Amino acid sequence: MALSLYIATTPNVGLGAVTIQMESTHFYDNVPFGPPGTVLNRNYPIPTGQSFDLQAMLIIGNLRVGFRLTNIGEDDILTLAWLPNNAFIANVLHQGGGVGCAVTCLDTGQSSPNCITCTRGNISVRVCC
Repeated sequence: MALSLYIATTPNVGLGAVTIQMESTHFYDNVPFGPPGTVLNRNYPIPTGQSFDLQAMLIIGNLRVGFRLTNIGEDDILTLAWLPNNAFIANVLHQGGGVGCAVTCLDTGQSSPNCITCTRGNISVRVCC
């Protein structure tokens, strides 16, 4: 099975480089967002029957905002959209139910079993699990 990642850059975002850095026990990757109006897809093989935690960091220049997702399934889908004004939306689509999934902001330690907004500087990401 594989975790699927979809990264969308909306047409009206400003210019600049944005990267998402992801780390789990199964993979590590730095994925740059594409130009405005594009969608990128990557798949990460995960052993069957295993849930895992995923730490992600959005990087724009010297600013970073991060979050941790717990109990992600091996066939889940993570979508991430870059919106105007350095706003982002991340959502986990659970193929197997998503029991016990939670999201935590790395800077504040705030946690939720549903949705939370993590902010640092002028970057904000709304993450739903």
